[in-house]
Amino acid sequence: MTPFTFVLQMQIPSGKNAVQITRTGKRYPCKRFKAWRDEAIGQLSYPVTEFRGPVSMIVDYVPGDNIRRDVPGLLDALCHLIERVGLVQDDAQVKTVRWETFPVQPNRPRCTVSIEEL
Repeated sequence: MTPFTFVLQMQIPSGKNAVQITRTGKRYPCKRFKAWRDEAIGQLSYPVTEFRGPVSMIVDYVPGDNIRRDVPGLLDALCHLIERVGLVQDDAQVKTVRWETFPVQPNRPRCTVSIEEL
């Protein structure tokens, strides 16, 4: 299957603790994360292909400022995103990740993500 690549022209928030759970077990995103996710979905090029098996994810990240962010939190946000848009049924399908952070580009953050079936 051909890799699916998309570029987000925005800062990625941490995905850790971004999904809340009610007492009844219903899951929902916090407002800040939902706003980011909805904007990111709008930047994706469609149609999106669903990967059914294990996948590899390659991420090239360019921060827009010098704020320290943890890669696992950013990766978690991207995993929530690809699951939400239907690229994968479950983010547990992501088996390998290559993450590269590039020098800061003031006020020009971007993230290029390529997903390929293993």
